[in-house]
Amino acid sequence: MSRPGRTLSRRLIAPFGAGRPHSGEIYGTIVVAATIAGVADATHNLLDIVAAVVTTVIIYWIAHAYAEVLGAAGAPSQTWASARRELAATLPLVTASVFPVGVLVIADLLGTGVQTAAVLALCAIVLLLFWWGYITPVRATRVRRLISSLLFGGLGVAIVILKLLVK
Repeated sequence: MSRPGRTLSRRLIAPFGAGRPHSGEIYGTIVVAATIAGVADATHNLLDIVAAVVTTVIIYWIAHAYAEVLGAAGAPSQTWASARRELAATLPLVTASVFPVGVLVIADLLGTGVQTAAVLALCAIVLLLFWWGYITPVRATRVRRLISSLLFGGLGVAIVILKLLVK
């Protein structure tokens, strides 16, 4: 692969790699999973599900940033600048919704139907949670990373099972 090709692939993979905090992505992924699981059975309209996911994620993002700014112990007076910095820092909570919503929309466009598309999006989220579980403990042994992956992925599996059981 040429040098520009390697640079592009590194830039695309970097947000998902080890060595940096992923709490925003993980939190956003779980919020998206819970929203899809909770809304998909109530509607058979793709746009309703997408709107619910986007609205929920944005509300959680703003609420999280608000709590961080106001809850900072010993912080000087809060300003709009500190709020903007916190919103920018917690933006991964929102961007975590792009992949699962993309899976949801593409699966529906391919003719799977909204309910199957929702299950496929939840399965994609489970894979993401397994991935976050594996890459997050950077200094851990391979065995500990696998255990972490199973725990994170298990949370995703539990969400999917709840979605399938609660109709």
